[in-house]
Amino acid sequence: MVSRRRLAARLGLFAAAFLPPLLLAEALLRIGPVLPVQALSDPATTFDPLCEQDHWRMLRQTRLWTLYPPRGGDPDAVLGWLPSNLGAEGEWPTEPPGPDEGPRVLLLGDSFVQSTTAPGTRVADRLQAQVPDRRVRNLAVGGYGLDQTVLRLMDPRTVAEPGDVAVIGVLTSDLDRTIFGLRDAPKPRLLLAPDGPRWLPPDPDAGTEGFDTPSFLLSRLQRSARNAGARRDGLDHPECRVDEKRALADALLGLAAGHCTERGLDCTVLLLHRQEELSRPTWRAAAVHAAAGAAGLAVWDALDAQRDAERSGDAWQPDRHPSPAQNQALADFVAARL
Repeated sequence: MVSRRRLAARLGLFAAAFLPPLLLAEALLRIGPVLPVQALSDPATTFDPLCEQDHWRMLRQTRLWTLYPPRGGDPDAVLGWLPSNLGAEGEWPTEPPGPDEGPRVLLLGDSFVQSTTAPGTRVADRLQAQVPDRRVRNLAVGGYGLDQTVLRLMDPRTVAEPGDVAVIGVLTSDLDRTIFGLRDAPKPRLLLAPDGPRWLPPDPDAGTEGFDTPSFLLSRLQRSARNAGARRDGLDHPECRVDEKRALADALLGLAAGHCTERGLDCTVLLLHRQEELSRPTWRAAAVHAAAGAAGLAVWDALDAQRDAERSGDAWQPDRHPSPAQNQALADFVAARL
């Protein structure tokens, strides 16, 4: 019979061998997103980006919010966040600058429309060069969901006049962001209430409600098992709340269409696709088409233009955002339809 002292010694050796790696893994998962290491900083490695907010809650609760501050500093009371370096009309300045007068082209959306490339190579820059008689306004903001994009269009601070064109950029993953109350900062959401949809403003306390499990490592292991099951079904991630996202897309594009009619704007949806969806479109593209059709909005689906750009071999940056070459292809695509 093993003595208690010998058993305690063996348990001590076991703990010494296994606990440090587990603690290290827990620490890396918690601080990884703020490290300049792509394998750790990519949110897709630490959480399921389509269904959960644990990544953003983790940053807030582990006091890393000061190391990884919200976009644009303090959250905007309406939109969640607005960058501080916008121009006089609340847009990203285009190069070359547009004329002082003439109809505007308002580009709305997330980082695929805003563009993460250098000034002069963005979608708005390339488009302005092709339509010198129009004032191209880049109103897109990185990280926005479809809800924030529609609010940006409807915000009284957005300068628009009858006859202006509004291109509502919708990246397929923007539908998934509509169920989030927190991303880079607290964000607004549209609530589908029984008495009709209503806006929920950004909640400063969003993300303080805690995790599904005390350990982020255990939570990640749970997701890994679930994701493995999803991959067996041919999915990148397990789908969740799909019907809710479809309904939100219907409601949001309906609100956008009503605003455009009221303001006399010529509004169109520009549908953009993530890199992994170019070869295998998901339900999201069909949902955007259906929602826009129900709202009476035309859809400019950039799928073929993005595929053509990808075949050139220089379509994507390392962060999986469009390259200058793809920005040019998207600008050509929009200019041909204006």
